[in-house]
Amino acid sequence: MRESETPPELLDWFEDDSSDSFVMVSSATGGGSTRGRFFASLTLAALVGVILVASSAAWVPTVQRQGSRWFPPPPYTGAVTVVQEQFNRTIWGLRPGSGKPQWSYKPVSNESAPLRVGDVVVAVEADGIVGIRSRDGYPLWHAKTPPGHAIALLNYIDTQQFIAWFPSSSEEGSAVYQARDAYSGAILWELTNAGFPILPPQGKDLLFCSNTILPDGMYTGHVSAFDVTTGLLHWQSPEVRKSALESQNCFISASLVYFTQEAAKTSELTAFSLATGALVWHHPYVNSLTSNDAQHFYTTNWYIDQAQSAAPVLTAYNLLTGAPLWHVAGRFTSLGLAPIQDTILPMKTATGIAGIDVRTGAVTWQFDPPEDSVQFWLAKAGEGTTIYYYTGGYVYAIDAVTGNMVWAQATVFDGSGFGQSDLVYRDQRVYLSTPRTFTAFDASEGRQLWQVAKSYLVVN
Repeated sequence: MRESETPPELLDWFEDDSSDSFVMVSSATGGGSTRGRFFASLTLAALVGVILVASSAAWVPTVQRQGSRWFPPPPYTGAVTVVQEQFNRTIWGLRPGSGKPQWSYKPVSNESAPLRVGDVVVAVEADGIVGIRSRDGYPLWHAKTPPGHAIALLNYIDTQQFIAWFPSSSEEGSAVYQARDAYSGAILWELTNAGFPILPPQGKDLLFCSNTILPDGMYTGHVSAFDVTTGLLHWQSPEVRKSALESQNCFISASLVYFTQEAAKTSELTAFSLATGALVWHHPYVNSLTSNDAQHFYTTNWYIDQAQSAAPVLTAYNLLTGAPLWHVAGRFTSLGLAPIQDTILPMKTATGIAGIDVRTGAVTWQFDPPEDSVQFWLAKAGEGTTIYYYTGGYVYAIDAVTGNMVWAQATVFDGSGFGQSDLVYRDQRVYLSTPRTFTAFDASEGRQLWQVAKSYLVVN
């Protein structure tokens, strides 16, 4: 039997890492592989060696090489950043201090993003879903796709549960929604044709937003609330109709759930009671809904991808009543960020980003970096009042209260090419994903810690 050699790209797994301990390779590519048996035998040999010398001397683990054989030390126990490699269907656990791989698991599907639920990474495979232990890549459980259904989509519930959404393989079939325990894979409850799940507030019902086309061509939608523990229906809202529909969405506040319908750059927003599903108010709006926060929602008539036909304006409304609060002239649209300290809302402009006081609509600061891109940019909130913004080949850290730049770090502008890009803040690091590279920066100083020439997306 021929012994497989360690691939060159994995050799640096055993090299010294100034910020992390050594690591033992953990392969999760399927049972029966030569490499799996090889490393299993090495582990067994190491354990036997410990027993033999334990009575005479303390055992000091080291990495030794004999030919193509490696004798690894005890497993690495530090933090792991879990990422999915685009185009390669592989999930990796990376050491945040160096970017070196700690473990890998494949194959998974690129059609549905993995989900991190507590200490488990839930991923979609060709024939079902799998729960992977995040610290070492060990597969805890597998679950098959229900017969007659397509590959799953995953939605987060809390640190213990998740929703696996299996669309029907045929137009006549019904979608299946399974609430599962992330650590065991056990089905907690199951629904059919419920709609699109919405992340519930802590301790509240799990909400589903659904839409159907009637025989007369009208679109109708409603919201349903199910007990997050049992899956029992608590309430269903009245139906909302619209003659034309381009998109729909649902979002929640502390006491209301909102159903939005958009067509021809106009919005209709309906508010239902989060406790009972009763209709609270319904308003049509001239412009498109761009974002919302805990107290407001915002509409705009500035569309980045279209020619401007009217003077651009941003309007804020009271989230509880739907009443208008203020207008501000200018080209503003959402960065996907919440107001900082419940006061300053960072928004995208035609030349950069700006801070808007949500109480009055006053523009308190403007940040216009050189080579700003209207079409390609990324933004993410950090700790405290710091936000991070990527555009034109630079990553910027900005104080969102004052608009002052904290640091700027040049990097390769990689907004082209097939694939996704993302900016993620986690554990005092800022990760920049592009279609060609994955880079880690120190969040407080902006110093580049490491970069790998692979396209990774952080698993959230």
